[in-house]
Amino acid sequence: MFIQSSGAQQAIIDFRARPIFHAQVEFGEAAGGNATIQVRFRRGVNFTPAPAGTKFITGNDSRIEFLNPDVSVIRDMDVGENNVLTFNNDLTIDNMNLSRFDVVNFPNSNPINGNNGITTINNFIRARESCAGWINIRSNLTGEQAQIDFQTAHIGTNGFLYTFMQDIFNNDIDASGLQIVEADPATVSDVGNNTNITFINDQPARDFYWVPSINDGIAGFTNGGDWNALGDDNH
Repeated sequence: MFIQSSGAQQAIIDFRARPIFHAQVEFGEAAGGNATIQVRFRRGVNFTPAPAGTKFITGNDSRIEFLNPDVSVIRDMDVGENNVLTFNNDLTIDNMNLSRFDVVNFPNSNPINGNNGITTINNFIRARESCAGWINIRSNLTGEQAQIDFQTAHIGTNGFLYTFMQDIFNNDIDASGLQIVEADPATVSDVGNNTNITFINDQPARDFYWVPSINDGIAGFTNGGDWNALGDDNH
């Protein structure tokens, strides 16, 4: 199934019942591409009858929200560039393939808060872009951790690359064994409040000083050579 706006306007869709999908579903460009009116699955989404490898594809610049109270079950999700995905319910997903500038808000795990749940990743979250397109993975509620049960290790080329991570708790919820989740050296930003995530060679905070060139003025802020970690004149 392919879902696309019929004109120049963005497609706004509100699924009030829990849809059950048996085959691939694809949203076109800018589905729900609005900060206040998104594509909403009010009772989650269910791909349980679909075979492994079935795709849920979102086009670039999409905004999609999955609401309580039901569980969302997804096979493989291919996410276009510059998407914002917000999960506010229990989520089980086989694979999530992210692209440049994507933001994923996983459900916080505090039962006294609204929009909470537990996430299970059966295989992989693939978040390995370049420094020109960082990905953001975080809880849907700042300061409250999102518990994610990784069923496979995310190490080496399966680790995270050029990703901001915040409020993520790698937790062995089903007691099958805690998996190692690595962030590649110096390319993943630990924004804070993460648990059981291995930040290899994590870079400590440092102060940098701007020492302008002669007659640089404000334009000097764009000159990378004017920034210095020691506060010395490096011209």
